[in-house]
Parts: sequence; structure tokens; C-alpha cells
Amino acid sequence: MSALTRLFLRTMARTGGRAGLWALLLLTAGSLAQVLTVIHVPSAHCALLLLAGALGHAATLAAEVALVAGPTAALAELRTDGSWLGLRSVGTRGRDLLAPVAAWAAALGLVAFLGGHVLDPAARRALRDARVEAAVALRFAPGETTTLGRWAISGDGEHTWFATADGGTEVTGQATGLHLEPAQGAARITLGPGEAHTVGPGWSVRFGSLETALPVSGGARIEAGERPTATLLASKLDTYERWILWKRSLVPLALVPVAALGVPLGARMRAGFGVGLLGLLCWTALRLSDTAAHTATLLGALLLFAPALGSLALAWATWRDR
Repeated sequence: MSALTRLFLRTMARTGGRAGLWALLLLTAGSLAQVLTVIHVPSAHCALLLLAGALGHAATLAAEVALVAGPTAALAELRTDGSWLGLRSVGTRGRDLLAPVAAWAAALGLVAFLGGHVLDPAARRALRDARVEAAVALRFAPGETTTLGRWAISGDGEHTWFATADGGTEVTGQATGLHLEPAQGAARITLGPGEAHTVGPGWSVRFGSLETALPVSGGARIEAGERPTATLLASKLDTYERWILWKRSLVPLALVPVAALGVPLGARMRAGFGVGLLGLLCWTALRLSDTAAHTATLLGALLLFAPALGSLALAWATWRDR
């Protein structure tokens, strides 16, 4: 390994690692804040599920941020402190940096690949399980109304009052017993005995026992993003579910040309501006490909790679130090 390769790898590890760490902390905090606004954590087990899910979901994205930010921020730093000018004076060219960038992209791309196929689906399932655990641990205080899915429930310890709306029909009722237990993506509630009736003209019914599943965390159906790769491969998928599976491999691959694009950007721009521009490019490509993938998976893949490859060719062709 040449001295130049070692220098650039160390600089990418410092700058890209810093960007990835900030992304991990901010994304984890954002994910936890989003969940904690809608649930109450009932136990240490639920808290651990939430933390593991938030960290696991953020880790893959943090690796992708580090992959993209490393080359741009590294060359911007070398340019700012004069190191790049010194390297140019002894004949170093931009293309001499492609070897360390390739090694960096391969290492972080592998982390993102494994994260997309293994860690992220498991993290999403942990977040779902935490929401279900929080839902079934609800305690209904007298005089307080709790929202669970489409249901509003209140109780005084002996009686339970409930209201729900489904298909435009509002139903209210009361029961003398209430029991909650976990189900797949839902809290199963058992009420009874009691009575229920529609608001206004309609029907009224008495029941000995009423059981229903109240969807939480997206409902009883496990979304494609939560399902392991092996399960998706063995299932019959619609167009968009197939795209979710493809993206687990395609996104790390698409970030390789983005990392290479960061070299000429880092030579021309400040680190923050260059990384922000790459982030905007990645966000645009992802949104375009997600939209197109509803029609055709191959079209989504094309739109995922095309912006990065086009920008890469233009940036290197117009860089004098290439």
C-alpha cells in the first residue's frame, strides 16, 4: 500500500467516520423521538427493543453517509491545509486517489449491503414489537381517554367505554371487562359482556364477548421492509415489494460512483457544501427510482444509477487535476 493510499484512507476514516457518527446519533435520536411521541414505554424490555430498533435502522444509513461523505470531506480537508497542493507539486493526479476511494467504498458498501439485508429488517421488526408491547401494556385511568388505532377507550376499573369509526359508521359502547394481548402487528382486545350501537339511526347489539385486533405499527400485515431477504426471495412479490428487495443490494452499489464523484467535488468545494450536494443528488435519485419502481423495477434501477453516473462523468471530465 502506497503512502498516498494510507494518507487518504486515514483522512477518509477521520472525516467520513465523523459524518457517519453524527448521522448515527441524529437518526437514532430522531427515530426514538418519533416513536416516543405516540407510545408510553412500559418496561425495560420495551425500551431495549426501541433502542435496538432505532440504532439498527440508523446504522445502515450512517454507513451510507460515511461512504459518500468520506472522499469529498477528505480531499476538501487536504486542499484546505495545503496538503493537496504539495501532492500535486510532486506529480500526484486525481486518478491516483481512485484506489483508496475504491477500498473505502468496498468496505463501507459491504457494511451497507449487510445492513440492508440483515440489520435493517431486524431493526424494523424490533420497533414494531416495541409498539405492540407498549399497546398491550396500556392501563386505562378513570376519566382519561386512550387512543388505540381507530378506537378511543376509557374506563374506571369496572366499566369500559369505547368508540370507533369504520367505513364512515361511528360505533360506541360499554363493557364490564377488557383484556389486551399481543398479536402480529396488533393488540388483540377482548371486551365483554357489554353492548354497542351506532351513533344515530342504525343498530344496537348486546354481546357476551367481543374480540377484535386493533392495528398498531402499520397493521397486522408485515411490510416488505420488515421481512428478511430469505423470506422475500421465497415469496410471490408485487412490483414494489420486488423493488424493496432489489434496493437492499442496489443502493450500496449506486453509492460507489457517488463516492468517486466526491473526489472532484472535494477539490472544488468546501466539505459541507460538497457533502450536501451529494446528499441532494442521492435523495433525488432515490425519490425518482421509488416512483418509477411502481411501474417497472428495471426503470427504478436505471433512475437510481443514472444521476450518479452522469454527474460522475461530467465532474471528472471537467476537472483539471484528474
